[in-house]
Amino acid sequence: MEKGFRCKRCGECCKASPKLSDEDIRRILKLGIKKEYFVENINGKDYMMIKDNVCVFLGKKEGMYYCKIYGARPEICRMYPNGNFENCQPEKFAFDEYLKRKNG
Repeated sequence: MEKGFRCKRCGECCKASPKLSDEDIRRILKLGIKKEYFVENINGKDYMMIKDNVCVFLGKKEGMYYCKIYGARPEICRMYPNGNFENCQPEKFAFDEYLKRKNG
């Protein structure tokens, strides 16, 4: 995580679908969550499922967003932000194949 970054809990970073590693999937499965709930396979690669334009694990309470699986979140989410974070929207966080499929 970038030095000086303070999360605003806006949820903007959770509008992208990160590619999931086998370890990411194992960590989430250990929570008792079924793979079908959170994994979408596209062209042989596993991505985080997006529902209603956000990550399936994004929650909201009292106007603030939070990760429902924070302790088991994917590695790329643990590393975020790792670049320009002024607007909280990841530039290279989402992957083209996923976006092409979702955007038609």
